[in-house]
Amino acid sequence: MLKFFRALALFVLIATPAYADTATDYIKPTWNDFIKILIEFKALDFKADDALVDEYAMMTNCDLYASTAGDEFRWRTARAGLLETIQKLGDNQLTKIRYDTPLQLTKYDFSNKLFPFTARTSIDNVNSFLMTTNNEFKCGRGQVQYLPHDFRAVTKNPITIPGIPMSPEDGETILRTMDMMKNTNRTIYTRFSMHVIDVQPLLRYTKHDKYGNETPYYLQGHSPPNPTQLDVVVDSVDFFVDPYMEVKIYSYKP
Repeated sequence: MLKFFRALALFVLIATPAYADTATDYIKPTWNDFIKILIEFKALDFKADDALVDEYAMMTNCDLYASTAGDEFRWRTARAGLLETIQKLGDNQLTKIRYDTPLQLTKYDFSNKLFPFTARTSIDNVNSFLMTTNNEFKCGRGQVQYLPHDFRAVTKNPITIPGIPMSPEDGETILRTMDMMKNTNRTIYTRFSMHVIDVQPLLRYTKHDKYGNETPYYLQGHSPPNPTQLDVVVDSVDFFVDPYMEVKIYSYKP
């Protein structure tokens, strides 16, 4: 605990601390990262659908797509090369991701020596984490329509954490630190670190617009389970007193 107080004191003395990533093994996934995870688990069959390859090109190399896609002969060659690259991404092993969210503490519980969370931000039987990305991405005249853009990480083992255990002395120190930071809402910053263990294949369906035109789309079943589900195991839940996530005050291991 002495180490914690020293770190806490150091943080308070620094007016504008530089950002430091405390979980370098776990990334905050971008849209591109999510698609790589789908490739890792073979959830999308790029070989069977040129539209998926084209959209991946828009996301990862817009300049190439914009300058080449209009020439079907040049683009046919470029697409074949990109497909080879996509297939090699299956060895990427990008599976460790994180989900960051602020929570709030309520009044300290002296009986249980615990700083509980507010009812609105409680961690009670939590088993899913919604992660949304940009769904209006465009590249020249091309627009990504078929690749999924919303994702939900789901664990089979729900997590319940009633609050942050600490002594009354430590609780008072946390509260005084928040006062110095002008954190009047008692906000703490929480990181769920997890790894993906499976993604069910996304199947290709076809829908028709009012003019009868067909458009393919990809789902994990017939009923729209959008966002796309990622099966995960939560490895740790870490709590920080600062928005830069430098000063950890508690770590929970499921």
